[in-house]
Amino acid sequence: MAKRKIFGTRAGIIAIAVLIAVGLSALFGFITKGFTDFDVREVNPDNLINVEAYNDTLEDKRDDGLEITVSEQGEIAVSGKNKTEADVKIAIQDVTLEVGKYTISSGVKNTDEDTYYLSIVNGEETIIADMEEDSTFTITTNDTTCTVYIVVCAGENVDATFRPVLVEGSSAGDFYTIGK
Repeated sequence: MAKRKIFGTRAGIIAIAVLIAVGLSALFGFITKGFTDFDVREVNPDNLINVEAYNDTLEDKRDDGLEITVSEQGEIAVSGKNKTEADVKIAIQDVTLEVGKYTISSGVKNTDEDTYYLSIVNGEETIIADMEEDSTFTITTNDTTCTVYIVVCAGENVDATFRPVLVEGSSAGDFYTIGK
């Protein structure tokens, strides 16, 4: 009596491959909650820095050695070397804030503030967005106009993408939120 090979035939191997492919496809669909429901990144709706109101000269040709590009979503890529003897302040946007607590975040991690950073200037006060965590500050007068800057220190190299977030409260959150 001859032993039957169940999976030894070419047809059996093809059938197993198809079953595995269908099973993996179904598992992928389940994990991603369907094939058409992928996560879509949206800019944080609580962000007070309006991407559409960025300073319209951000991407202009510069004499300081820095190149700036702004993505459609509002990420600001800064690269090059500051060839000047002074810190370069790149104005992103003016924002008007009311009395309250605010938090700013650069979206850039693991860098040295002696090289480049994000800041917000409220008259004479400069608040630097800490590179490792959010920076919280308080506005004490209504209709206070503040300017958000990227600062590149004198003679320093930079190759960073800033994702600036300014929100009311004590936690800036992320530049992107996951939406559908």
